[in-house]
Amino acid sequence: MAKHYWQPEVECAPITALAAGLEARLASSDLLLRAARSPLYQKRWQAAGIDPATIRSYADLQRVPYTNSADLREAQASHPADAFVCSPRRPRLWVSTSGSTGVPKWIPIGGEDLETARTVGFRLAYFGDRPSSRDDVIFGINAPAPFISDTSFWPGLVNELRGDGPQDQESGEAIIFSFDGAVESISMALKRRMTAFVAFPSLAMRIAEGLSEAAPQVAAQALKEKPGPLSLLAYLITRVRRVRPRDMVRVHTGLFAGEPLAPYRQPIYDAWGLKLSYNLYTFSEYQVMLCECSAQDGLHVWLDVSLPEIIYQADLDREREEEGYVPPAHPLWEAAAGDEGELVLTHWGEAFPLVRWRTSDLIRVVSTAPCPCGRTLPRIQILQRSDDLVNLGVVRISVFELKKELETITRPAAVARWQLRVSRRGYKPLLRVLVRPAEEVDEKDMVAAVKAAVDQLPSLRLGIDNGLICEPEVTLDYALEDRLSTSGKSRPLVYEDSPS
Repeated sequence: MAKHYWQPEVECAPITALAAGLEARLASSDLLLRAARSPLYQKRWQAAGIDPATIRSYADLQRVPYTNSADLREAQASHPADAFVCSPRRPRLWVSTSGSTGVPKWIPIGGEDLETARTVGFRLAYFGDRPSSRDDVIFGINAPAPFISDTSFWPGLVNELRGDGPQDQESGEAIIFSFDGAVESISMALKRRMTAFVAFPSLAMRIAEGLSEAAPQVAAQALKEKPGPLSLLAYLITRVRRVRPRDMVRVHTGLFAGEPLAPYRQPIYDAWGLKLSYNLYTFSEYQVMLCECSAQDGLHVWLDVSLPEIIYQADLDREREEEGYVPPAHPLWEAAAGDEGELVLTHWGEAFPLVRWRTSDLIRVVSTAPCPCGRTLPRIQILQRSDDLVNLGVVRISVFELKKELETITRPAAVARWQLRVSRRGYKPLLRVLVRPAEEVDEKDMVAAVKAAVDQLPSLRLGIDNGLICEPEVTLDYALEDRLSTSGKSRPLVYEDSPS
């Protein structure tokens, strides 16, 4: 076995030994000293009395203040890009976030970071039941801004990993395109006989819907251009049953990231005929992929690449309710199955290290016991956002952005109270906007005014127009009371269970 494919010392060691390895790395690493050069951490650490040289253990690390995406956005607004590079060497790559909550953030990636991502990638290539093949044709579906702006990096990396080992220069083939060019690009993917996906689940399903919708016209055109028994048979089949992508191409494996795979997994199997599908998780500041194994029972969290923590849901609720309260984080490897909370990561990045980075992603701990695949790494499931970013899969909007639009409504009446509720219709995200007008109004006029305000959000409109999410629903409710927390404070954003 190629070493880059299988590293039992970091994948299968007792979890206590892996935790001890994190302690040892904190004691010997210059992580905090390098991070302290960055304006992202400098002022905050100085205000908290943190001396980076004294952070030598996990107990020490717990004294270090959290940092998050909003802190980075604020720091980058007033400092040059070079100030955020925490390595003496120049970065090899810069990637940006989508900017869905403001100005995009730029993240430097160093040579060691690329090698770490490559090493982890080779481990991931060994996760599946099917070995990689240089004959594979990988179909990478990218998303344009304002959705995701750096995803083309990952299909390129995965393509590099499709050979038999790190020294194999004859890798597979990749076709990467943006979903707004899907009609032109899917024909190319079909001609090249794609065998694997790297995509957002919602995009894979939107392509499947488009292919099914277009199949009758394509078959009719083929019959017209080249009459014959096979063309006639293909045309007749499209007239009597719905043709699915699995009838046109054989795709054996799918790698899906950017949103939870769970609601899409079975529809994707049905549409594309996949034998295997794997959920991935990463984000621009982290640049390391977490992935399901063949057991498909949670994402494995690497304990040699990063130090993961969890802020439990009860403390998140208290933070929301009690001004000034700073919730504690606990080591993920000591959490119990079923625990829920926000994921916090410390990452030994070369160019852009993360130190107690609050991801704003809520997780559920699947297990910290050994997995059926033999790995001892903790396993988690990504749930939803903990912040005020409305997560509609690949489409993200800000609560504050929508609030600003709703506040512009004056006719037929102002909005006295409102709430967003996120659910699903089938597998597609559905946003419901509940409003209580300031006075009695004509329902039709008020709904139209709210819909017009919602329609001002560009990313939401693009998601609707491209069939990635359902058309939002607006409901008037004169008795609307905000969904409340345990202390009685309002919650403008509520995630609900998907309707049956």
